[in-house]
Amino acid sequence: ALDADTMRDLPTWAEVVDLYGPEPRIFGLDQCKPFQQHSDLADHFVSTAGTFNSGTNLLAEYLIANCHMQDRMDKYGGFNRGVRWQVPWGKHSPPGNKQFRDLHKTTKDKDVDANNILPGV
Repeated sequence: ALDADTMRDLPTWAEVVDLYGPEPRIFGLDQCKPFQQHSDLADHFVSTAGTFNSGTNLLAEYLIANCHMQDRMDKYGGFNRGVRWQVPWGKHSPPGNKQFRDLHKTTKDKDVDANNILPGV
């Protein structure tokens, strides 16, 4: 539970709506079909990326708890749900351009093709 001081510091819903609007903003829906069609669905992942303090850890936990890539699970087994904690180029790294995303990899993700990642930001 949050203490009274923390509760007083939180913005009201009206303040949140003033900043961000009343509904979620989803950008990139036009990229879903091209992403799905560019390679084998079993090789695809969903992952998180974003600046510090933008909710990336929470988003990662939600994805891990609630999502799975069925084609990947069918090919590699149920333990491999296709959800990664971070994008291969690093969760908090600036996205740069395509060349940056293709070449810069975390140690653990050095063999992951950045083109097979659908980042949630």
